[in-house]
Amino acid sequence: MKQEQAAFNELRALLCPEKPESSDDGEQIILKAFYHQVGGHSCIVKSPYFPAFLLKPYKNGEHKFYSTVKENSNFKELQQFIPYYYGSVEATAKKIEVDTKEFEETDQRTREVSQDQCTQTLVRSASLPCLDRRNRNSPIESCYDKTSQISNPEEKGKWLRQLFKNRFRKNSFSYMILEDLTREMIFPCILDIKLGSTAFNSAKLESQMQKIKASMSGLYSFRLCGMQVYQARTRNYLFRDKYWGRKVNAENLSDELCSFFCCGGKIKKNLVNLFIQRLKVIETILCKLKCFCFRSCSLLLVYDGLMPDEEFVCNAKNEAFLEKKVKIRFIDFENASFHEPSTEEEFAGEENLDKQPGNDDIITGLVNFQKILSQLLS
Repeated sequence: MKQEQAAFNELRALLCPEKPESSDDGEQIILKAFYHQVGGHSCIVKSPYFPAFLLKPYKNGEHKFYSTVKENSNFKELQQFIPYYYGSVEATAKKIEVDTKEFEETDQRTREVSQDQCTQTLVRSASLPCLDRRNRNSPIESCYDKTSQISNPEEKGKWLRQLFKNRFRKNSFSYMILEDLTREMIFPCILDIKLGSTAFNSAKLESQMQKIKASMSGLYSFRLCGMQVYQARTRNYLFRDKYWGRKVNAENLSDELCSFFCCGGKIKKNLVNLFIQRLKVIETILCKLKCFCFRSCSLLLVYDGLMPDEEFVCNAKNEAFLEKKVKIRFIDFENASFHEPSTEEEFAGEENLDKQPGNDDIITGLVNFQKILSQLLS
């Protein structure tokens, strides 16, 4: 963590020089669209030279949430299920450019990248949280580029181009710096799930209710919002966006979830069971929390598609390794609310084990998702 904090300080110094006017003659700072983004409305970017971090456009409500959880020791249980938050930056460097050219060409070809080569590169880069930006052929930049170009870019590139076209703010460089959950994975497989069934935005109340009623949110209090899964046989990613998620119904939900846990082969039952175990822990944490009301938050399931199912059996020897290769995190806290507990017992949820009313639909979604995953094991 000390190394990553030092890297964050270097990244902040790069984006926010003490004398911005001196950057006129300096090196241009290139940020890239984050290829493994599968959902959301924000244009997430990253620097190839700082692989541990993602840069998400600053949102005041979300910043407050992350800061509150990070700075309070009473939220240690919750901290392990949200991305690590390094802080925010207001970039003042004058030569910042976001490169999206990778997704402007529709005729890119799939690259042949050996698994050994990717693994060796990842091992070398794991101990290097940042690097000399003058080295254009650095192992970290090389690993990032290769991983992002293994998949067929047609569907994913089209979605990313549309996202950046509609949402990217060219003159705004205020960012929240979060950990990249995919950093230590060769072929990250990601499922984005929107939790809850409550409309909260008064300006869009009618349209939100229509989406809820017309999707799985109205039935199960969750819906699928995006997915990418590595297909070992074709060496491509299968990508699905939020419009696909809205069409998923009770009849085909199990099949769609099976496709996420299969990676082109048999369903990985040990992996499914591992996610169920962690979902139960999250459910217990939320049932005890009295001070947060989660609205319109999402859940990310992430795992490395390179691993065979037998390696997803958790034991004392591989627990730390699996923490890097299988992750489940809450995200999207712009609409979360917080009230200061009056006692330590309320922090711990010991005064009353009843669920916070504002989180009922979130917890219902978690319970229903666990039940459906359990059905995949039968």
